[in-house]
Amino acid sequence: MNKHLRRLEDQCWEERIVDCEPIWYFDTERYAKLILLEVTDILSTYRMSLKFIDGFEYNCVDPIQAIEKHFGVK
Repeated sequence: MNKHLRRLEDQCWEERIVDCEPIWYFDTERYAKLILLEVTDILSTYRMSLKFIDGFEYNCVDPIQAIEKHFGVK
């Protein structure tokens, strides 16, 4: 897990009182929503790769590769 996933994970822990005792609860739904927001932010910056007849090319990162790199997935 990389720093981005850890940062999101840290935002999902909350303390709850159960039987008059505090326990820490991990909100998986919130975690999934935060990941989805990160992914959509990455995709919003994606631009198409263009290659011209004379060979000049604008290199843009593939959105899947950008997401894998962001979350440290290999």
